Amino acid sequence: MADYLSRYPVGELLQMLEEDVRMPRFIGIVLYNKKGIWLSTRLNKLIKGSLQVVFGKAEKQESITAAKREVKEETDLSVI
Repeated sequence: MADYLSRYPVGELLQMLEEDVRMPRFIGIVLYNKKGIWLSTRLNKLIKGSLQVVFGKAEKQESITAAKREVKEETDLSVI
């Protein structure tokens, strides 16, 4: 393992990590208050009845906007 990591170009790895952090493709939002975490129940056939948090797709450099949009679409709550 150490041999593999020692030969891996560190600069490329750091650039890859920075790009992943700044440009998410999917976002998950955990809504909570004093009573606990807000979860929804899946209604479609695939894993029907499972609990989930708000989750959705995001375009490049759109994480905050996408998070607010997904919360509104899935819960009808407005995030300020």
